Amino acid sequence: MLQCCDNLGPTSTHKDATLHEGASTQLQLANFKVFRIKEIRHKIKRWRLHLRSDMELEELVTFVNPIVRGWINYYGRFYPSRLVRSLRQVDEYLIRWARQKYKRPRTSLRRTLRWLRGVKRHSPILFAYSSWTHTALPAR
Repeated sequence: MLQCCDNLGPTSTHKDATLHEGASTQLQLANFKVFRIKEIRHKIKRWRLHLRSDMELEELVTFVNPIVRGWINYYGRFYPSRLVRSLRQVDEYLIRWARQKYKRPRTSLRRTLRWLRGVKRHSPILFAYSSWTHTALPAR
């Protein structure tokens, strides 16, 4: 029996399993496909956070946090390592946002990175995913 979710959820499969006493049961296993990760990253890209320089950081965070919390609750249980890679993309867009919003970070990527780390250190509950990711230099 195959069942699929619409909200970027994994396809779940019911499989027969034998317990250690010899009894059998059905387990529901999540098949976390690679295209689901691509959909998450595409959704983050469609937010276009780096182009919202008219918004403040708190406004961006209130927009992003409920969605990211849902992903953490849902995907974090099955494949946290794949989810962390997608959540780092939010950091990359926030770095790009800060470089467009403020003058000082424009000149230095490291200064912007230091700023984001400082914001996360100063108020760790601001970002729903801050305990999941460590801000690193974006890959180029």
